[in-house]
Amino acid sequence: MRTCIVILALVVAPSFAHAQRNEISVGAGVQFDASGWEPAGMKLFFEYARRLGPHGAVVFQVNPLVVPGVYDAPCHNRIEACPGGFSGNGYSVDLLFGGKWRWHARRAPVLGTFDLTFGAVPLFHRVGDDNGVAMVGRAGGGLVVLLARHVGLRFDGHMLAGPAFLGYWRCDNCGAVHPYVAFDTGVAVEFIF
Repeated sequence: MRTCIVILALVVAPSFAHAQRNEISVGAGVQFDASGWEPAGMKLFFEYARRLGPHGAVVFQVNPLVVPGVYDAPCHNRIEACPGGFSGNGYSVDLLFGGKWRWHARRAPVLGTFDLTFGAVPLFHRVGDDNGVAMVGRAGGGLVVLLARHVGLRFDGHMLAGPAFLGYWRCDNCGAVHPYVAFDTGVAVEFIF
């Protein structure tokens, strides 16, 4: 009986340790707005993934929009147009949790990825002073090209969608709910350990 337990432990332990690897990705890219209510501009990507098996992982993401793009359109929630241009409707930070699935290409150092996450996106420093929060789902994927055994270059594209609750802090009945639809794409370095 002891021999069976020892053999089982020796067989299961390495595969369990292999399945519990961590991944950290750091990258940069851009976010594009789809409806005019979302911030747009340069975005950073930070992801921590805890592998649960050979193909799945639990994912935590923090993705701040750090440089708003130029947005030449009438001011949101104002009657007259803004003089000149102004920043791309404020800043945002994606705070997300979900899952990631990946698969290896045959005979190539390439991984395909798909992830689905959910969470909150605080919106602040907006032109119309209608700060708020969006409750979103983020779906997408891409490719990881392995440069070494523990380092890869990751190319991703995602869509974020959900309702945005804007301007509720200003006064009673001042708030509004708008669609939040944005697209982001970027390049990241992924460390696997």
